[in-house]
Amino acid sequence: LVFPYLGPQYPLECAGSALASALLTECFGFASGLTGYARRGLVDWEIARQFIVVSIPTALIGALSAKYVSGSPILLQCLYATLMLGLACYLLLAPKPEAVALEAEEGCVIDFDENPRDVRSITAADGSEFSYLSPRNGSKKSI
Repeated sequence: LVFPYLGPQYPLECAGSALASALLTECFGFASGLTGYARRGLVDWEIARQFIVVSIPTALIGALSAKYVSGSPILLQCLYATLMLGLACYLLLAPKPEAVALEAEEGCVIDFDENPRDVRSITAADGSEFSYLSPRNGSKKSI
């Protein structure tokens, strides 16, 4: 929304340019959030590594295919529509807020004896300790 107001020196001539500008803006936003959480000690770097192993090759494939996708606005719109339909399905199938609130009221207790190796703990900079179950790779819980 801001780039057209910068003047004719910053033209966005195609959908690919607009997409690149949006992704660059998003990158700075996520970097800001990551910095804040990392300073508080709330980043589980082992799980972050698992995401990085998948996301870097995917980003490279996306960067290489961008020149083909940006030349076809219809293809870009179809990809976007597919992603939005997937998100809509996820949101429709996700637990309702009332169910999540009820579970929180009952108490979220982790059975450490059942699967001790699946329990991960992290201590924040302020001393608060958080324990959680690590999602299994490829399971429904990891989505």
